[in-house]
Amino acid sequence: MGMVFNSFDMAIENFQTEYNYVPYFTAAYPTTDVYYNTEADFSNFIKELTGQTANSNFKKIVFLDGPEASGSGGSYKNGLGPDRDAIYGPYNTKLYRIKLDYDGDGILKVPLTADIDQTIGFWVIYDWDDGDGVPNPTEDNFIAFKGNFNPIEIFTELMKLGVIVRPIALYDMPEYLRVTIGTESENNYFLEKVRLLANE
Repeated sequence: MGMVFNSFDMAIENFQTEYNYVPYFTAAYPTTDVYYNTEADFSNFIKELTGQTANSNFKKIVFLDGPEASGSGGSYKNGLGPDRDAIYGPYNTKLYRIKLDYDGDGILKVPLTADIDQTIGFWVIYDWDDGDGVPNPTEDNFIAFKGNFNPIEIFTELMKLGVIVRPIALYDMPEYLRVTIGTESENNYFLEKVRLLANE
């Protein structure tokens, strides 16, 4: 499922790079954080990323183009559905929850756990039911981090090592870098290289 999450996350990131804001499907840009938690809302959100609608994607650029879900006849899994308006998980269930930081303050309230702040992302994708009828705990798909180093220098050196991070000075966080959470081996490689570079 990592490829599906990474494709979706990359689509939002590329959208943000192109337009300098995160996608929305309403008539106007939201002024507060929004938690989309219905299939209909999520479908409308995906249509902006796949270039089918143009509320926020006025150029109708295709940012999300796979991976295609496997299956047929209404039974799909692990990818973008055939109508390009749904993302399916491993149990023929649709991903349909996401929270976005539309006000740009870098703080998101965790929807299912009262007033806990998450200060590590500008959007958070929530996992689906894994087949047991119980929603999985929320998971951040990326984190922002800082340290005793120059973030632009570390960014440059990490990119040379094949570690993709992103400066987020645009959000008034010039001392932070953002990294997407990967597999255990990818995360360990990232940590190893950051430690190495930070101690040079």
